[in-house]
Amino acid sequence: QHQAELQGTVRLVFQPDEEGFTGAKSMLAAGVLKDAPSPKAALALHVNSSTPSGMVLCGEGTFMAGCTLFRVTVRGPGCHGAMPENAVDPVPAMAELITAIHMLPTREVSSMENCVISIGQVELPGSVWNVVPERAHIVGGFRTFNNDVRALLRQRIPELAEGIARANRCTAVCTQTLGYDATINEWTAKHWPKPASLDAVEVDKDDQGTEVDSAKFPAQFTRTWDRAHTLRYGENSHQQAALYIDPLNQTGFAQRR
Repeated sequence: QHQAELQGTVRLVFQPDEEGFTGAKSMLAAGVLKDAPSPKAALALHVNSSTPSGMVLCGEGTFMAGCTLFRVTVRGPGCHGAMPENAVDPVPAMAELITAIHMLPTREVSSMENCVISIGQVELPGSVWNVVPERAHIVGGFRTFNNDVRALLRQRIPELAEGIARANRCTAVCTQTLGYDATINEWTAKHWPKPASLDAVEVDKDDQGTEVDSAKFPAQFTRTWDRAHTLRYGENSHQQAALYIDPLNQTGFAQRR
């Protein structure tokens, strides 16, 4: 609709694997920054269920945390549940480890820093009610704006896993997937309007760090929501909130879950 008004070249990029830590990397490998003309700035847009319809939210500076994924597997010889003395139960060790990991932000990270740890998966592969399992498995992630805090958590979670497992006569293996660093938005008169010209300013986080390589040019990450009617406006994403999408919506972006 406004193509004739553009003074320059706009390249539309649609990121694959938005939740899997590989989207930006695959775009870089495909040469998204190499095609002529060379990009001078980048603007990323993401839907957000807590944003009012018709509004674009933005923020200046560091406003989206870096993310790291971790997996821990605790092992011990299993047996029948009637004879736990013949096993080395990994379940109590895993329960103790979960509590210890959740204590890290409150006891080892300064209250002046932002740090969030969430454990989203707790599994006992192949287990049944009357058997002491051989394995206990958790998967979680942590987010922070500060790379020093990130380094501390990357060190302490494996230490806790190995130490707690050893104290419970088990073994533990911890692996980590390093996601993107914190996203930094850059406001410059040359590339972006001033925040006052937008409807609101938001400080928020998306764990993909959608910048492909913002160190090379100014980058800005924004959030919006479609004008569709939602049955549960304001609900958090990644849950079972049903959405009704207006098929005539022409000003926003629709998402069904």
